[in-house]
Amino acid sequence: MARKSKQFGLKQVEEVPEKKESPTVLRLEPRVMLPEDDLDPEPDEEIVPQLQLPRPEEGRIRSFQPDIDSLIEAPAIQAPHIEQAWGDQTGSTTQIPWGWFALAGLLISGAVAWSLTSIGTAEDVAVKIEKTTTAIVSKEAANEREALALIDKIERTIKKFVATTTIEDRIKLSRQPERVRPLMEDFYRNGRNPLLITPLEEIEVLQPITLENTAVYWMAGLILKDHTTQNLILEVMPQGDIKIDWETYVCYQPMRWDEFASKRPDHESIDFRVIIRNDCFFSHEFKDSSKWNSFQMTTFGSEENVFGYAPVDSPEAKQLLTLISQNSTQSTSVILRLRIPAGLESKNGAIIEKVLSERWIYVNDPSSENPSK
Repeated sequence: MARKSKQFGLKQVEEVPEKKESPTVLRLEPRVMLPEDDLDPEPDEEIVPQLQLPRPEEGRIRSFQPDIDSLIEAPAIQAPHIEQAWGDQTGSTTQIPWGWFALAGLLISGAVAWSLTSIGTAEDVAVKIEKTTTAIVSKEAANEREALALIDKIERTIKKFVATTTIEDRIKLSRQPERVRPLMEDFYRNGRNPLLITPLEEIEVLQPITLENTAVYWMAGLILKDHTTQNLILEVMPQGDIKIDWETYVCYQPMRWDEFASKRPDHESIDFRVIIRNDCFFSHEFKDSSKWNSFQMTTFGSEENVFGYAPVDSPEAKQLLTLISQNSTQSTSVILRLRIPAGLESKNGAIIEKVLSERWIYVNDPSSENPSK
């Protein structure tokens, strides 16, 4: 018959009475032999307790399991102190004041009321978003149409400018016409540069540029029928008209740069569009480097070099050095007023009197009260 299940626990074995000259020994209580046991201990030998594994059908096998008989009737082991304290904390309860329940109820009620109100306003917000989106799309479409119309107008003006056959027609399409007219007449009528018409093949490049923090300028790269290339700068006027900068289109000079370098006129100051870089050539009247800054000058389409000099502490020298240092190529394109003093012994020297423009275009009309610097 199966034995009734009982609570298992460890049972402390009482100490054996102390013998003389014998150490205290703790012994496991002898195992009570069950009827089904096959081996009987010999009567005169001490019964040695054994550790036995239960049969698989009697329960889960542990790595170390004491004999089942030694655990019967043994008291349960108390939980360790740490786990006992942790169990006391988790099992404890605290009463919540009723005021918190009231506050939670008010918050929930407010959230419900807000959500009901938001349902009505969400439709208004959606309508506003839709209207705003429509306005933005319409504005972008209008800006795109306006930009396309401007580009078309620019292209038509360029084609018309290139195809002009008279000074009058060309001056009408040019910037600052009052100042430019005498320059254009001198350029074309003295036979140096006849007004030749070369049909336009295509506009290869067309892009906006910013000059003097003003975004009304465009640059165009042209390919002509004779396979030559030509660049021009144009300005979109406040009235919407397109005006071409004729001076940069032809790289206008009051006289040929090679002629200036060879003949060295000393009767007047002359304004030139030059490419300038810092140099260290000092000779004759300009041999003292503590007094003069030296600059090498040339221009488009020429290999002739002229050395320009400006006093070390002059505004012109400081301005030019700043412009050159800001340019990665260590050179810059400027408009300078040059003068060759009478009787100057330096054969390649000239004095830099003034920096008229920091580029080859006059953004502002230099004949006005506030010329470009």
